[in-house]
Amino acid sequence: MTRPSKGASALAKFLTYALGSRPDEFGLVADSRGFVPIKELVKALRVEEGWRHLREAHLKEVALTVVPCPVEMEEGLIRASARERLPRKRIPEALPKLLYIAVRTRAYPTVSEKGMKSGSRPHLILSSNREMALKLGHRIDTDPVLLTVNVAQSLDNGTDYKQYGEFLYLADAIPATTFSGPPLPKEKPPANKPQKPQPAPRNPNPGSYFPEFHGDAEASRSDRSKGGKGRKKGAEWKKARKMERKHKARQQRH
Repeated sequence: MTRPSKGASALAKFLTYALGSRPDEFGLVADSRGFVPIKELVKALRVEEGWRHLREAHLKEVALTVVPCPVEMEEGLIRASARERLPRKRIPEALPKLLYIAVRTRAYPTVSEKGMKSGSRPHLILSSNREMALKLGHRIDTDPVLLTVNVAQSLDNGTDYKQYGEFLYLADAIPATTFSGPPLPKEKPPANKPQKPQPAPRNPNPGSYFPEFHGDAEASRSDRSKGGKGRKKGAEWKKARKMERKHKARQQRH
């Protein structure tokens, strides 16, 4: 078997603690079999000093090279091999007055109106520590919104809590009337659509100057208005006038 690297040996010790003793310190909640999603583990550990380089491949290296193997992996899940010290979900003896939870910025308006529900997730994860709540929020949003839950009000509205480890509290739902947050972002007014330029009204009689016609020009205009027939009559009239002038000229010569 391949000998583990120094990095794999150090990671194995760290995973034994993080998965087998205090997952709550890293904002992780193990299921009933002790498993947590690998993606969640990687997100949680990459914000810790010295583990920012962590990838799933490093976890696989530990599983393949470190003996005895400190972890067990299956279908996107991972757990510690030794889980005797793993915390269990329990009914808290006493609850803090305030709990914190972070939500996506885009979801904040809806959450403010309708409250929070676990939905497809096993539970909502809240913390008595503001920094821990923000750490959890940064796993889902680069700029999460931190909400403050009034525990007494939430209990009066039917919320049940379970405690996990020292810092985490689990709930199925938090009513909208029992938490507070920053002011909601103002709605942007609808953008005014640029108005299309209106076309200038068309003049039913284009042009404002009508030239006057006299004499033959007026007759020519009249001929044109009558089509080809008018033009033909005008030509015959001119021909007759021309022949009449020639006839008078011959008579004068004789």
